[in-house]
Amino acid sequence: MSDPATTEAPPAQRLRFRLIGRWHPVLLGDQDDPALIPELSRAVIGKQDADATVRAELTRSLREAVATARRGGAEAMFVGTEIRPGLPMSANLTVFPHPGIRMSPAIGTDAAAVMDVFEQSLRALGDVDMGSVVRLSIEGSEILRTHRIEMTEVDGWSPSDVAGEAAPRVRRLVADYWYTVPETKELLLVNFVTPMGDIAHVMLAYFDAIVRASYFEVDDHPQG
Repeated sequence: MSDPATTEAPPAQRLRFRLIGRWHPVLLGDQDDPALIPELSRAVIGKQDADATVRAELTRSLREAVATARRGGAEAMFVGTEIRPGLPMSANLTVFPHPGIRMSPAIGTDAAAVMDVFEQSLRALGDVDMGSVVRLSIEGSEILRTHRIEMTEVDGWSPSDVAGEAAPRVRRLVADYWYTVPETKELLLVNFVTPMGDIAHVMLAYFDAIVRASYFEVDDHPQG
């Protein structure tokens, strides 16, 4: 008599990045380190005593951003400060794994099929500008990118900075990259945010390059 049929779960996969430019980790999931944020503040502001107040304000702002990301289930977060040496920029990259999306068992685990169904669901929901959709791919994964421009006030602005003037506003670019996780029906979200929305086409090309250089590998220490 033959053994009962069995199935094996696919190995846990972790998304890795080959980041282009200068990026600083501020949240690393189970490898998190409270020293990451102060280290970034010192790298950006410097170590001079005269800059202690500015450094403390940046540290506070970063801790708030990381706390918000962690409450949203984020696994990792990086802050970008340079596209290349001497060319500054400001951007955040945050990874949100397994955001609770469920698909029919009939779909299977083919990456293109999973992404097709996900794109159809976005279209049906009507919450996303489908004109912004771009499809990318890396080995083992299909990726769908959407983006939007938001008007937002400059961080750290105080009404006392300039009497009688409203806080200045910037065009913030938000780019969401949905990845299929290899050999599963699961998706994860990689979110980029930058206040450099006036050059959105340049920043999207830059973010696309980072995404195309990313890859999945088997996680030797899966959580759970």
